[in-house]
Amino acid sequence: MLHWLYWFFCGARRGKAGAGPCEADAAQAERAVAEKLRRRGWREAELTLRRKADPENVGMAWRLRRETAMALKWIAKRLKMGVWTHVSNCLVEKRKQNENCQ
Repeated sequence: MLHWLYWFFCGARRGKAGAGPCEADAAQAERAVAEKLRRRGWREAELTLRRKADPENVGMAWRLRRETAMALKWIAKRLKMGVWTHVSNCLVEKRKQNENCQ
């Protein structure tokens, strides 16, 4: 029973039951963002200086979307990419580019 409750509230991913991401998911997403920023040699302020559709930002959003349960609204706010629909459009374009390259 406890396993099911944990899955319902914390383990659910997009398209499944659940109340949304848990603290562990948010922590995982924050670590991923911090790692990407560190690899690029960026500071937090660099996110606001770059274009919203900067390929590096879109790449980070793509990774967050694939590897975490964070919502597009969270990703848009965290990466300073504007509204969530803009992030969604950027990810659709990236997917199309990836499909054309294969």
